[in-house]
Amino acid sequence: MKKTNLLVKALLVTLCLTMVLQLAACGGNGGGGETPAGPQRVEGLLFEERTVEDANMDLLIFWSPKSDIQEINALYYKKYGGKVKIIEKQWDAKTSTISSYVAAGTPCEVVLLATNDVPTMAASGLLDEIPMDKLDKNSKYFNFDLMNSDFTYKDKVYAINYNDTTGTRFIPFVYNAKLFKKYGVKTPYEHFKAGNWDFDQFRKTAAEMTMDTDDDGFVDLFGFDANLVVFGSFFSSNAVQPVKYHDNKYSLNLEDSRVLECYQLYSDMFNIDKSMNQSEFKYYQNFLNERSAMVQVSIDSYAQFYLDGMAKGSAELCLFPSGPAANGKYFASDAGHTSVASVKGTNNMDATLAWAECAISVWLELGQDSPRETLNYYWNEDEKARIAEFNEAVVPFAETGLKHNSEGVHGVNFPTANWITAQSIMSDIRRNTSVQTVIERYKPTLQTQLDNVNAILAGTAVAQ
Repeated sequence: MKKTNLLVKALLVTLCLTMVLQLAACGGNGGGGETPAGPQRVEGLLFEERTVEDANMDLLIFWSPKSDIQEINALYYKKYGGKVKIIEKQWDAKTSTISSYVAAGTPCEVVLLATNDVPTMAASGLLDEIPMDKLDKNSKYFNFDLMNSDFTYKDKVYAINYNDTTGTRFIPFVYNAKLFKKYGVKTPYEHFKAGNWDFDQFRKTAAEMTMDTDDDGFVDLFGFDANLVVFGSFFSSNAVQPVKYHDNKYSLNLEDSRVLECYQLYSDMFNIDKSMNQSEFKYYQNFLNERSAMVQVSIDSYAQFYLDGMAKGSAELCLFPSGPAANGKYFASDAGHTSVASVKGTNNMDATLAWAECAISVWLELGQDSPRETLNYYWNEDEKARIAEFNEAVVPFAETGLKHNSEGVHGVNFPTANWITAQSIMSDIRRNTSVQTVIERYKPTLQTQLDNVNAILAGTAVAQ
């Protein structure tokens, strides 16, 4: 018991170092235990109904879309009669919240986590084991590859993930079509159709779209803008991960030439071309206000632009450009962002599994008409056709060579998982410090962070 408590305490300090930053987090506390209301778009399960003796449950979430959650809860109530209490917390409160639940013995049947949350939380005794014998081994809807690798700790599985059978998830990229047309520059989509939408063309396009539009002597339109986690997309698009995994241990891979190419591209665009917005990480507002022509955002933010007043038809979707190591291929993002887990000691696994199967049924059914995890389901036929085209163009994650383990899902975002370190790295690059110098400067810090995570996975972490 003492060792478990130490691990839980250590987790509060170190677990956040492995998490991917989500910039649009939800907050506040939800209502509790009420019958789901509103329209129900999904009527049936993709699985056989289970026997659930205690169907009432708590659900802990840290991000939107709430519309999906309400739809899932409506289906769960229809099939099992269970009332779901929704509890919302800020994204950065995941670890402290779940740790407090475990310490107090507070049950919570479902907690929605990002893929890379699972191993260290499992190693720290915060999650209940998933009884794999209760899942249909022949179901095409469960992502058993991911569950048996990234969600496994000491041969036990601790979270549920599913296969997106509605199409591969490409890495989204958004540009302002009206601005491209106004200034007579070929769009990312046109370059994609021509087969040359790669890092080199991306850099040239950004430079073309960087200009002083009102002739006052100051640049007011930049070609590109992005948040701190853009390097996750750069790395995936260049077939590399900045950490490796072997024998249940992480190691840095920052000297890989493919990693350095990604950092160098960012440095060249910012310091030489000056085609990247110079403001401090206001990527969403800059694109919304037509101060940037291209932006790398999540696909739900693509929908959000229109909710925030952007003229319809301005923002158009494309894939993230292909890196030099990809040999012209476009890679999918990891095929499983959301995981369904249960807080340790809840002891109501039948409800957890039943809710998860309702969730999978909803996500896959709605995914027939729209990408997963969008805030709204407003896609017109042209948008749907383009999304289908991109799904066909990308290489499925399983075929990229970036495996479903720490080398892939965890590794891609590790340098940006700690906000302070990520900002420091980015700021140094923006000061035109050489990429090699920046890497050498922050390698010890990143190694210390990896050491902390490795200690948790090895069961040797101590309270700090």
